[in-house]
Amino acid sequence: GPARGPATIGSAAGKKVAKRKPITGDGKVRKAKVMIDPDLFDNDELADKNAAIDWTRSALKEGQSERSILMQLQTTGWSAPQSRAIIDLSKQ
Repeated sequence: GPARGPATIGSAAGKKVAKRKPITGDGKVRKAKVMIDPDLFDNDELADKNAAIDWTRSALKEGQSERSILMQLQTTGWSAPQSRAIIDLSKQ
C-alpha cells in the first residue's frame, strides 16, 4: 500500500545528534534512597520484618541469589512486594 505520513528522504534526515555533556562532579555514585510504601507492612509485622531484613542481609553475604531469597521469603508468608522491599532494605 501507499506509505503513510510524510515521506522521509534519507535515514539521517531530521535526526538530532546528542552532544555529550562534560563529566562534572567527583565521580561518586549516590545510592538511590529506597522508597517503600508505608502501607506495605502492618504494625504487627514490624518485628518480623526486621528479623527478615537481618536474615536477608546475612543470606546475601553468604552469596545466595536474590531470586532464591525472594522465593524463601514468599514461602514463609511474605508477599512478593514485601519480599522485594525486605531485600531492598537489607542492602542499605
